[in-house]
Amino acid sequence: MKNLNRKNLGSIVLFLFMAAGIVSCNKDSNDPKPEEPVKENSVQGSWKISAMNIDPAQDGITDILEYIESMTGNHCISQTVFKFEGNGKIDGTVPVGCTDDDSGVIEDNATWKVAGNKVRITEGSETSEYDLEVGKTEMKWTTQEVEDGVTYKLTIVFKKA
Repeated sequence: MKNLNRKNLGSIVLFLFMAAGIVSCNKDSNDPKPEEPVKENSVQGSWKISAMNIDPAQDGITDILEYIESMTGNHCISQTVFKFEGNGKIDGTVPVGCTDDDSGVIEDNATWKVAGNKVRITEGSETSEYDLEVGKTEMKWTTQEVEDGVTYKLTIVFKKA
């Protein structure tokens, strides 16, 4: 199968982020504690997408990333490194063999910002906001979308690169 070029890869990833909702798991507790805002520097660094889980499943598919990579025969999305820089810019590095040109994964002017427990991604004139959970080695983005009366939740899981 033909390799994805960077623009297509970036478009696919952006589409997947916006296509459905992300789900976060909350631990039940008898002693609820107020949520503390996520520290912006906990997002800063290099990350790779390790899963894109959708609920409810689409045609039996619960992990969109696994499905795309099995259909394309490569691991271009999961091996792409997304770098969230301290100055609020986002950059990406696509593995060798996954692109046909020199275009970037993310638009040159793409930015990120943490506000409370949300992350805002701005790419061109488009801004998207996701619920955010960040640990030492894992980050989750959550959003949801209603389509044809069905609420879809998508969990995009990043691992430290």
